[in-house]
Amino acid sequence: MRCVNLQAAVSKIMKKQIAGTTLIMQALVAVLALVNRRPLQVFHEQQLQLLFEPYWSHTTTTNALKSLAFSNKLVSETHSTPDGLPVCLYWSDALAPPSINRLLARRLKSIAWSSSGNIGRRIGAHAERLVLEVFERLNGKVLAVDTNVCEGRACSGDRQLRVDAFVRIYGECYGIEIKNMLDYPNALEVRLKRALADDVGTRPVLVTRAAPESWDVEYQKLGGFIWRLGRQVFPSSRGKAARRLRRQIGLPIEVCDTLSDADCETLRQLVLQSVLTPAAA
Repeated sequence: MRCVNLQAAVSKIMKKQIAGTTLIMQALVAVLALVNRRPLQVFHEQQLQLLFEPYWSHTTTTNALKSLAFSNKLVSETHSTPDGLPVCLYWSDALAPPSINRLLARRLKSIAWSSSGNIGRRIGAHAERLVLEVFERLNGKVLAVDTNVCEGRACSGDRQLRVDAFVRIYGECYGIEIKNMLDYPNALEVRLKRALADDVGTRPVLVTRAAPESWDVEYQKLGGFIWRLGRQVFPSSRGKAARRLRRQIGLPIEVCDTLSDADCETLRQLVLQSVLTPAAA
């Protein structure tokens, strides 16, 4: 099942939503409609969260799924990857047992590959390289990487805590944390890294696929910003498996060895906007 078909199906379902109904009611109807339209497919929770992300929060999708499973409108099972990651899977009761077992095995294999620690470290380092290259294309200077010290000023808190890089650009210094992941970054970690960047006198930046809009305010207060890439990036060396995952599950994944000119322009605008917005005292 190609991801474009899933996204088109979601768009078609959302156009039929009844105005004035609550978000949770919309989520219940829409999620059930999508699964019923794909009765021979096994979905996992994160996949559905991302498909409906333009319309409501991940929590709303999760609550809808739990309610549908509790009322027996969807079948649900929780499995674990080899790394111990819990995976909640959902499907229509129209699936026959032999089909379920085969599809579950295939889906779990894909999820285990994409969420493994080895893959996570590789694509994390890949994203860090791509992001810092874009700063350099804008004539920024990378001052230090994987550290809590910027230009001789060390953080006053946990010395084990570090950000991915400190960069000087357009006369300002930024403490940058890069999260190349499908889900939202951990809120506590984000808060700690933001505080670290501020502690050493820099403006905090979070680079990630997506993040709640409510987080922007805290970054803007400190003169920083969130750069939302809109997708998880994989190196071409992992391109075949990444493309298969995108095609089968419909996840926002891109295989690239450099970020685009459009990405560069987005970053330039974010930096300029932050420079023109003085950080709160």
